[in-house]
Amino acid sequence: MHYISTRGDTSRFTAAQAICLGQAPDGGLLVPESIPRLDAAEIERLRESGYSDRVALILEKFLTDFTSEELHEACRAAYDSGNFDGEPAPLRRINPYGPRSWILELWHGPTAAFKDMALQLLPQLMVRAAQKLGLGRELCILAATSGDTGKAALEGFRDVPGTSCIVFYPAEGVSPAQELQMRTTTGGNVAVVAVEGSFDDAQRGVKALFANQTLAAELAARGRMLSSANSINWGRLVAQIAYYWSSYADLLVRGEITPDESVNFVVPTGNFGNILAAWYAREMGLPVGRLVSASNRNKILSDFLGSGVYDRRREFHTTIAPSMDILVSSNLERLLFELTGRDAGRVAGWMRDLATEGVYEVGPAVLERLQRLFVGGHADDAAISRTIRDVYDETDLVIDTHTAVGFNVYERYLRRSQDPAPVVFVSTASPFKFAEDVMRALAASRPLTPPRRERLELSERADARGVSERREERRPGGERREGRRAAAGRRGQMMTRRVISGFRDADGEMIRDQQETEAEGRNKRGGRRRSGRPRTAEQGGAAPPRPKKGGDRAAARAEDADDAARSGASRRRGRGRRRSGSSKRGGGTEGRSGSQTMALAMSGEDRLELEIRGEEMHVVYDSLRDNVEEPTASDEAVRSESFFADQLGTTLPGAVYDVDESVDPDTIVIPETDLDRMLAEYAALAREKKPDLEPIEALAEESGMTVPFGLDRLEQRPRRPYIRIAPEAMEWVVRALLLEERSEEELAAETTADTAGNMGPEITST
Repeated sequence: MHYISTRGDTSRFTAAQAICLGQAPDGGLLVPESIPRLDAAEIERLRESGYSDRVALILEKFLTDFTSEELHEACRAAYDSGNFDGEPAPLRRINPYGPRSWILELWHGPTAAFKDMALQLLPQLMVRAAQKLGLGRELCILAATSGDTGKAALEGFRDVPGTSCIVFYPAEGVSPAQELQMRTTTGGNVAVVAVEGSFDDAQRGVKALFANQTLAAELAARGRMLSSANSINWGRLVAQIAYYWSSYADLLVRGEITPDESVNFVVPTGNFGNILAAWYAREMGLPVGRLVSASNRNKILSDFLGSGVYDRRREFHTTIAPSMDILVSSNLERLLFELTGRDAGRVAGWMRDLATEGVYEVGPAVLERLQRLFVGGHADDAAISRTIRDVYDETDLVIDTHTAVGFNVYERYLRRSQDPAPVVFVSTASPFKFAEDVMRALAASRPLTPPRRERLELSERADARGVSERREERRPGGERREGRRAAAGRRGQMMTRRVISGFRDADGEMIRDQQETEAEGRNKRGGRRRSGRPRTAEQGGAAPPRPKKGGDRAAARAEDADDAARSGASRRRGRGRRRSGSSKRGGGTEGRSGSQTMALAMSGEDRLELEIRGEEMHVVYDSLRDNVEEPTASDEAVRSESFFADQLGTTLPGAVYDVDESVDPDTIVIPETDLDRMLAEYAALAREKKPDLEPIEALAEESGMTVPFGLDRLEQRPRRPYIRIAPEAMEWVVRALLLEERSEEELAAETTADTAGNMGPEITST
């Protein structure tokens, strides 16, 4: 088996050469001259084998200048030597999310992301390839990363003899956990560099370095040569083909599918390498129905699969799925080469157009071939968060932000197509790697109304107490009958509701060291009160909460409210209780002054907000529209009002309600299970200037999962020197490290003072 360039270079390369080169000399990507197929006997061998042997079997079809013994040895070193937490690529059934759906978890390696599946193997293959070729030179690995590849490459190559590794990442384009993973990597042969710009800027710089013949000659004179760890290296892509075959073998072993039954694969992708590996598996004989390409808000692949136009001349978005924040999907070039009948001239022309004009169009014939197999879709951050919550509610499965993109896109595809085929969702990262965003999603994207059955049960319980009048005031479509709220609207004073819950400290005392005054709070909110009730001098300018009716409880709340007013505390501070997600450290007062607000839902002038004041939290719902003759609200606002005002259930102990006098407070009830859980989950996010340990701990407690690979200890690890450069300085860094053999400390000292002294990133929870 030999390898050729996608752009027309007539040279033919062995597998060992392809792995060491990483990229063709003409700037193209290396692809096999032909795509082998598996026969029935080989598929049966897959069923009977463990994961490392399955990978070796796939490699034998492509890396024919390696012996079977060499490949099995490399695979055992990668997958069977304790680098993975249990099985490397477990396939788990999703139930009851779908009767025939599974999730392929590819994040059980040392960096908690799917890149480990290839980058634990690639160093093993590279060292053996260099020996086979008798290069006698050190392999210098260059990698650009959008978050996960960098740490996986550093972890795979650190302290491997005969290699060195430099990783470039976008300075503001990876998550705090990803950045800390890279900057806390040990090893004397690795380096990490932040690049001002996007992943595409870093990737473009790495490609330019590979094409720099002068640099290559200088490195060769020093006994070194450049190679790639990105998915443009065939040695990495071939390892990814194996886990699609492995998941199919698992389905056969369990009797979940028949041998001739097609399976859909849902793949979150940015650089197109992960889903391209699934396409190669299909060409080898894997029965694939549809390949669903899931993109985040940077939806260039989704647009391309719909139109055939690849246009990177668009706004770049930083999202909560940062590993997919990419506008130039390099591996798409390999697929276009195959779909055009290996027309290298056309592919080279398109790539030139992309580099010079920023756009190319493949035409209707190629687009039709694409759409026979691929389905494209995208999800923005709000949809990602909503999907994380929905999947958890239905399956008890906690997924990360990237995997959630796949679930979201496939759900919409399924509604349109009614495709009955079994489906495998490719899960690309551990949720603990993106704990803060997952925690926010678990609370913020909670549906604002409980399921219908729960609502009916709550209503029946409320009817017995005789407090169901609120539901009778509403007509379908949000219209309201004659009642107190309509009367309030005609007076130009729509009701204000604030739902409040604070937290007690470790000693059970309410946290009361808030420095902000009520006047300052009003200024931050725009300078006007949101309630029609007048304030009195005795109350210090702050209206006390109107107490709930009902004996001792009402008296106790009124007394607490009066105490708060007399002490100058905020009018929104309420009684509360410490919950499972709140701080276990107690005591300290550091960082409790000041406030932060997160919008949970917003529609017009109707808002649902989480207000964080140090270690105290307030869930605030406002539905105020001044000077209107009739109360009107959007569907979203009506649903919000339904949840906080019209859902009948048990009032949350410790909550205080502050309402307009035109409304009876007893008509405002909240299902305790929903709000209590929301507050408990958000409590872990209410810590200021703290590392991400508490969101991770809370997520672990919530999910019953074990935090993998020390993600909860990242903040305590020593960091590498912080080197931050402009994209045009990438060659300077490579020359300094590889030719001048200067240290990272020296390079950090030469960057600007403000970045050189930055020993971040500092993970904050809000």
